[in-house]
Amino acid sequence: MSDSPAPPAPDPDMLAAGWERRNLTDPERAQEMAEVYQQGGFEVRLVPLSPLDFGPACSTCAETVCKDYLVIYTRKAEHTPASPEG
Repeated sequence: MSDSPAPPAPDPDMLAAGWERRNLTDPERAQEMAEVYQQGGFEVRLVPLSPLDFGPACSTCAETVCKDYLVIYTRKAEHTPASPEG
């Protein structure tokens, strides 16, 4: 068993709205990954982490190293039906 702390739990409100947590990464990679997911037909949300997302074992490290990291959430894009006029 690893001594590494567990990653932050997914946001329950995001999960309830149909979003799936995909990854936790730095802002540059998050943008790249968002583009790939969008090209694959997904809606993408990039959510910043807060110190509250980490347990006590991560507080110092999270506040200094991971403070700019983003959580990537995706869900299948909702397509509105074409209007009868168009």
